[in-house]
Amino acid sequence: MDISNYVPKNILRGFEDTKDYFSSNPKSKFILLGFVFFIAVYAVSKYSETNNVVYRENKKPVFTEGRILGTQKNSFLKSKEQQLSKTAKKIMASNKALLEKIQKLEKRMEAKS
Repeated sequence: MDISNYVPKNILRGFEDTKDYFSSNPKSKFILLGFVFFIAVYAVSKYSETNNVVYRENKKPVFTEGRILGTQKNSFLKSKEQQLSKTAKKIMASNKALLEKIQKLEKRMEAKS
């Protein structure tokens, strides 16, 4: 079983010519090895490539508690509101104490008169 029966003669002659060329020129072996190495690296890099798919939505993103991209207006207003509520509680407590003192003084005045 000889392969030369199945392959055309001009192709076999081409193989023999290239074989003779590479055996007679030692520099051509290094060039061929470099080319094969380059093709191998290229094939591996193409094989390992991945495709990144980016999906886009028509909706706007929601940043409810985002401080980096959004404004800090809400957090600033919340802190001011907390300070205001603390001062309001202090004022209401002092007003309540003053009203109690006024009522006691009025009772004393009524008792004396």
